[in-house]
Amino acid sequence: MSAEMGAVDAEQWAGLLVRALDEATRNGSLSREETLHRRMIACAAALQYFGVRKGDQVRDPEMVFTWLLGELGNSPDRLLAELRDLASTSSRGSEGSGSLHRAIRRLASVRMALEALCDVRSHMADGPKRSEADKWCALVPLIPGGRMRDR
Repeated sequence: MSAEMGAVDAEQWAGLLVRALDEATRNGSLSREETLHRRMIACAAALQYFGVRKGDQVRDPEMVFTWLLGELGNSPDRLLAELRDLASTSSRGSEGSGSLHRAIRRLASVRMALEALCDVRSHMADGPKRSEADKWCALVPLIPGGRMRDR
């Protein structure tokens, strides 16, 4: 918002927000589910407003993607298996389960993070990383929930 309003320090705030989210995860103030999508959305916004800056954890799209892969386990197949397990558990009528609610919250966060990745991907150069990001972005419609928008 500050970037849209023309605040001169908006770029520094973007980096500070990402560092604060990382620290909140490290010290347990926020869970990974609470920070995963927020961090990705912040990076996507920083790229949109301030452009690419190689070597910057907030504005280097390849670094942002590598971070996300580390958080998601580096495997689209693993995420799809998690989604199938969730669907199976839900269909057995275990909706009241606390673990089911946590899994649903996690997948909602993952979906929002992947939606933000699709924005980050547009700043990536053509090549293997972008092709890999394409595969992850293709998972978005398979995960229930999220924002509705064109790609």
